[in-house]
Amino acid sequence: MKTQKFFAVMLCSAAFAVIVAACSGKKSSESSQALVTPGLSAPVTLNVIDSYLPNLTEPDVIALNIMIDRFTLAHPDITLVRDQSSADVIDTKVPTLASANELPDIFTNRSAWVPNFEASGQLMSINDLFADDSAFLAGFSPGMLDDFTYQGKAYGIPWRAMSLFFMYYNMDILSQAGVTSVPRTYDELKAAITAVKKIGVTPIALGDKGKWCSRMWFSGLNVRTAGGDYLERLKSGQLKFTDTTIKNSLDIMKELADMGAFNEDFTAIDFLQARQLYYAKKTAMYGEMAAFAQSSETAWPDDIRAVTKFEFFPALSGEGPVSGNVAEPVTADWGLSFNSKLQGDKLVAARAFAKEVLGNEYNQVLAEKGGIAVRPTPSANFSQLPSAVVYYNENIAPRIIGGGHIDSRLPGGVLETVSAALQETLLGMKQPAAALQDMQNALDRADIK
Repeated sequence: MKTQKFFAVMLCSAAFAVIVAACSGKKSSESSQALVTPGLSAPVTLNVIDSYLPNLTEPDVIALNIMIDRFTLAHPDITLVRDQSSADVIDTKVPTLASANELPDIFTNRSAWVPNFEASGQLMSINDLFADDSAFLAGFSPGMLDDFTYQGKAYGIPWRAMSLFFMYYNMDILSQAGVTSVPRTYDELKAAITAVKKIGVTPIALGDKGKWCSRMWFSGLNVRTAGGDYLERLKSGQLKFTDTTIKNSLDIMKELADMGAFNEDFTAIDFLQARQLYYAKKTAMYGEMAAFAQSSETAWPDDIRAVTKFEFFPALSGEGPVSGNVAEPVTADWGLSFNSKLQGDKLVAARAFAKEVLGNEYNQVLAEKGGIAVRPTPSANFSQLPSAVVYYNENIAPRIIGGGHIDSRLPGGVLETVSAALQETLLGMKQPAAALQDMQNALDRADIK
């Protein structure tokens, strides 16, 4: 009996210990939800759609993931539920959610979508979000909020400035084709394309599944043929898509397509797959944004980085060799926007996220990773930048004359028509004149003057 009583006592003690441990564990879990965010009355969850995929190596992606990780650690009372999608997926996903009035709390947004989203009452302006903190808004570099400004208010926080439309050249492949230097004129580029085709290599990688790459080419050529202010003139009616200066751009794109300059499956692959074609030496050239050069050294195969040179698109007829300042589309067209339904604790959490993830510290990290900051970074340390970024900073950036990127200034409906018309032209399904008329008709219907 005494033995039975002894084991009974031991079992009760063990059970009590388990209960105590369980209670202790529960208390520890609750303590992890302790309120540390000023103004928050209870733990809160923020749903976020972002494009900061961990396999991307652009400076802004690296910097933003660093800052989001820091924010998560500093704010255990704010749970972030992240939907990480590529930019190409977001191009469809976010407008689809907007049409169903189901946008998340915070989401990646294109500046071109702002007018439609605001008209349907789904966006909170940054001016309202920081109505009592004018210093945060004033901290952006001049012009950086312009792409997201509509009727006097900003509706998104950009996470980087971006210069577009550079040509990347594998000098090893070009040399095999008898081309010994970077093409400096359009005629030299066409000669290089012909030479590369003769040795059985596709000249230029293009991944237009997301449709923005062809728009990038179009923007890059338009600022050269029609001037950096061409978008504002299009919107005001002073210029039309059908005018000769714009037609010259599309004529160039069609001529390259007719020469067989691009991979045949360009509408079926995205820009990441196009990069892989270039990495795999299946193409001799590639046209993309400066962010490709600014990707970390480890993102590039060593042998490809070693033989790659990049420059502005070659001089067009009448320009002479590209040696001085060059018109180039520059934009801050991607940013984070905030749902107009945010209120209470969600609003408090969203404000904290905006300031801590997209504020001064983020921009310093971005600059030190080789990105183009949207807020001043006077104390940034540039000693660890990749060699390609040093080349960009010293030789490319000082020569850029900022121009218009079509994605940042025209409504989504117009962009859809532009994309369809560009692809139809490159595929040989439509002549430039008809394609440009489609674009102008869409712009007229949008009535954005």
